[in-house]
Amino acid sequence: MSRTQTTLLGLLLLQIVLIVFFRSPLSGPSTRSESRPLLPELEALSAERLQIDGASDERITLVRRGEEWTIDEIGGFPADSDKVVRLLESLEGIQVRRPVVSSSSYHDAFKVTSGDHEARLQVWGTGDDAPVVDLILGSSANYRTTHARLGGQDEVYEIQGLAPYDVQAAQASWIHKELADDVGEVTSLRLRNAAGRFELERREGLWQVTSPVDRLDETLNQESVLELLRAVTGLRLSDAVGPLDETLHGFDSPAATLELAWSSGRPGEEESGAGELSVLIGGKVPDQDQQRYVSRGGSGFTGTIWETSLERLLDDSLDDLRAEADTE
Repeated sequence: MSRTQTTLLGLLLLQIVLIVFFRSPLSGPSTRSESRPLLPELEALSAERLQIDGASDERITLVRRGEEWTIDEIGGFPADSDKVVRLLESLEGIQVRRPVVSSSSYHDAFKVTSGDHEARLQVWGTGDDAPVVDLILGSSANYRTTHARLGGQDEVYEIQGLAPYDVQAAQASWIHKELADDVGEVTSLRLRNAAGRFELERREGLWQVTSPVDRLDETLNQESVLELLRAVTGLRLSDAVGPLDETLHGFDSPAATLELAWSSGRPGEEESGAGELSVLIGGKVPDQDQQRYVSRGGSGFTGTIWETSLERLLDDSLDDLRAEADTE
């Protein structure tokens, strides 16, 4: 074979390799193809139920009751409704181009099978027997891109804006953790614990004692009162337990009870009306001495919280809030 023939044969083989690569299902999405919504049905869907299955056997079911979302596996415990709404918005916003692969023979490689995936998200609308959305998330092409497939379809896409981390099946990822996130500008406070009981009221911008009556003339350290309030409004559950059992969870004789009242929105915000909140601290969690049961009054549910977060509520007395307390 002459040198010219060898050169021509080499060029032919190179052309064949390039053709195979660019026509291969693994050659990647075309940059010229137009993007489109992956889940256009979500635009008109009123989602009522979401089910998330994790990589193992974890599962969590989120059910909408009125305007709020709840967790079915723990008796309807309040979910983080804002987080659920953001998830639905993220799903609606997913755009795709042409698929990375279009054959089911590649599903194992991209980890998007029914039995092997990073996460599977299904969404039902009102009265639907079958999920309207069935999205399977698999391996990640990089830290921004995830391989995804719709249940019942062979095509695998690269998507951005949603990763398996965003749809974990762990309950702790979806519970409403904040006990006092909707509290406005507090105007009164009542605390009862092992150290005693006292009541405070904010008048003309200053906190004053309203109970016990024999201490009405005492001057309070305003910053100490504010620190107590910050300790309350910053409380976050570490985990959910489920429906409240007064005896089992120690609420028949609570370690501490806090009551707050407010008359307007947070400083700098428009008025949002009056409100009240009570927080009950129950017994210690069995085999977890550093955690206690906590419940928001009237919710009917209980969760757990680290005892270090509750020190002010468990230990503070009126003496700790006196103006002299910071100079002794």
